[in-house]
Amino acid sequence: MLGFLVIVLLTLLLPTILLALSSSGWSHSRRRGAPSAPPGNTGWPVIGETLAFLKPHPSTSIGDFLVQRVSRFGNVFTSNLFGQPTVVSADAQFNRFLLLNELKAFEPGWPRSLIKVLGRYTILALVGDDHKYSRSIIVNFLSGARLQTVFLQGVERASTAILGSWKGKGVVSAIEEARKFTFAVIAKAILSMEAGNTETEKLQREFEMFSKGMLSLPLIFPGTAYWNSLKARSNILNVIRQKKEEKINKMRDGRTDVEDDLLTWTLENSNFTEEQTGDLLLGFLFAGHETTAKVVALAIYFLGGCPKALKQMRVNGTLSTHLCVMAAFWAVHMDPSLFEDPEQFNPWRWKDPSGIKKSNNFMAFGGGSRLCPGAELAKLEFVVFFHHLIMNYQWKLVEPDHPFCRPLVEFNGGLQVKIHALES
Repeated sequence: MLGFLVIVLLTLLLPTILLALSSSGWSHSRRRGAPSAPPGNTGWPVIGETLAFLKPHPSTSIGDFLVQRVSRFGNVFTSNLFGQPTVVSADAQFNRFLLLNELKAFEPGWPRSLIKVLGRYTILALVGDDHKYSRSIIVNFLSGARLQTVFLQGVERASTAILGSWKGKGVVSAIEEARKFTFAVIAKAILSMEAGNTETEKLQREFEMFSKGMLSLPLIFPGTAYWNSLKARSNILNVIRQKKEEKINKMRDGRTDVEDDLLTWTLENSNFTEEQTGDLLLGFLFAGHETTAKVVALAIYFLGGCPKALKQMRVNGTLSTHLCVMAAFWAVHMDPSLFEDPEQFNPWRWKDPSGIKKSNNFMAFGGGSRLCPGAELAKLEFVVFFHHLIMNYQWKLVEPDHPFCRPLVEFNGGLQVKIHALES
């Protein structure tokens, strides 16, 4: 879940922290006397360099957009993305400074097109006390005690259900199965919706439409990905609104069968309006589903080509959480001066500090006040799912299917894997 959308833009998308200039619609203000904007290129009128930014590239690289501009302008440069003047940073020290100095030197800001899809009350867009308050709702809901009881049981059920359905199948799409798993967990956690129900499957389809268009060119006319994303947003909010009304009626009637989920938690522990509640849940749904699904799929991809790691992980039926490492394709994480052979999947690097200059350069879950509030749930999902997967199945890719950023991580062929059930 990675700091809500920070994961997407900073970790699974591209190594950029998007900062607005004072003349833009973004809210990054700078003090008087601050140095001028770094060198760069603003590209074409209106669209700027957005098309180059969105150009697909292997997710184990930083992509041509960054390679070309970093080599020409340096690790911090000026561009124009999504119709907004933007400073792009691929510098480890500067990025860490941004995360740890919110409201001191910079104020977070995001493209208006993205906020229009996520909502003005999404935790991503909030700052100061409003952000702290919304974040506290989620952090308290995902407390350690609840993770060990309520959520562990839910993740366990979802894992065994998905993997149990593989029996008798020769080939499965790992990315689609990962999406089913993470959506089952998050839909249950947020709205108490059960996996396999028609209502849940319909919501998942709406959500996939929502995700595909949220980072596309903001063209608002029928048929475009962005238009479809806005339409899906409306449909998802209608479901949330319906569930909210049902819960309020149960509470009013004094019923004891009110579900224990984030919606109920928000109703009981906040004074949010309907719009605030919808935006909070929608943002959490995105962060808790799409990004975690990508991590699971990427781990299946990389572990499938690393039998040594799988063999070690099957010893005594244990699973090391340190293997949750290569989900972050951020420029800093791909910097060979900080990480040896960064393009290679090497889970053992985290056991050898000599191969890493500074551990605080690895920020897969964000940092500072933007540290992902759902990080522990994401880790729990990953560890439980892979414990059951590794102890019950062997797998290999049907054909090469390297992950690409489009701009979210995708597999052209759906990551088809041939599976074989292990003997008990």
